[in-house]
Amino acid sequence: MFPFERRSMSTALVQYQKSDFSVLADGSELAAAMLENGDGAGFLESDFPRVKTPSGGGMFWTINGANGMESTAAIEGVIVFRCQKGILWKADETSDDKPVLVSDDMKYARLNIPWSEVPADMQQVLPNHEVPAEVLKEAGALREDAEGNTVRYFYWDGPNKLPYCEFGSSTKAGSKGKKAKDYQILYVLRKSEALPLRIQLGPTSIMPIRKFFRQLNVPHTMAYVSLGLKVEKSASGKDYSVVVPQRTGTLDPATASVIKEKYKEELQRMHDAGRLNIVDSAAE
Repeated sequence: MFPFERRSMSTALVQYQKSDFSVLADGSELAAAMLENGDGAGFLESDFPRVKTPSGGGMFWTINGANGMESTAAIEGVIVFRCQKGILWKADETSDDKPVLVSDDMKYARLNIPWSEVPADMQQVLPNHEVPAEVLKEAGALREDAEGNTVRYFYWDGPNKLPYCEFGSSTKAGSKGKKAKDYQILYVLRKSEALPLRIQLGPTSIMPIRKFFRQLNVPHTMAYVSLGLKVEKSASGKDYSVVVPQRTGTLDPATASVIKEKYKEELQRMHDAGRLNIVDSAAE
């Protein structure tokens, strides 16, 4: 335990080491299975079991993994990586449809569906906020999709940002929020699993998670955490769920180092691959 941590006996942090994690333990069958079942290409975002914040004030997480459906009041593990993601859906409510735009850096967003599938009202707005082809070309950022079409990008932030990213753009009755949604993505490795869960937290949970990370006095790869839920009410009286993070344990430095190398660095590379790294005065 770090010398500046002060805890009573009733709230003492549990200490974790490699042997506590099935995928890290010496002679791990889970690690062997992960190696054999992989294709050597590294992580893809679609590899990870996806978990969303419950709707309507739900108090249980639903996890749909390789072993079936699981419902739990708290998700416990190590947050091996976190990032933000911006998504513009066709309507204010999320759905099973693919999003129109996806942003991996909260600065630029790429077109995620064929232009012909973009709602007509958005087709009128989006071109006015598109990153010019010459800017992409100069930065070496011109890309083609699987059909050979040039990938189109739009300003998620900056002076020419999309109006959907402004507060008050939501079309939901009584809402003062944004039509485009900001999400916090947490990748949480549980003790018994080989792959982290990909947990998508909605806008109402971004600030609690930010505050939690700011107050952590160890690197997050050394903190064993519990993610619970609580119910709050919106201005219109509707229940919604908010994540309640709590640190419950500490990993020894050697275990944290292995997790950082095995997961955090790989996930960072995966995330960076989707970002548009350009210098554009119009986005400043």
